[in-house]
Amino acid sequence: MVEHCKPDIVVVMKREKSCMIIDVAVPGDTQVEGKEDEKVENYQELRQEIVKLWGMKKVEVIPIVVGAVGAVSYRINGWLKRLGINIKVEHIQKTALLGSARILRRHINM
Repeated sequence: MVEHCKPDIVVVMKREKSCMIIDVAVPGDTQVEGKEDEKVENYQELRQEIVKLWGMKKVEVIPIVVGAVGAVSYRINGWLKRLGINIKVEHIQKTALLGSARILRRHINM
């Protein structure tokens, strides 16, 4: 039994009998690659359970990790390609940076 595994998104392609476990994180910029590895490791048991219980042929764990001020790992393009998402990494980085700036402004203006 797998406990405490709650991925952000699970995509099931019934015809292909495949599944993608997607988890998003926004850690501090120095922890991006470590968090990416942690996400993949944390969901290995869930991946195996999905293969057994749902009869999937292929189950992938895809971490999308962007640092609070936009840092990404060298693997981000590969993860996005596996998802079939056509988006520039720069847009994701800008979104993370603007979100962090918004949080800081709210905190400072308290």
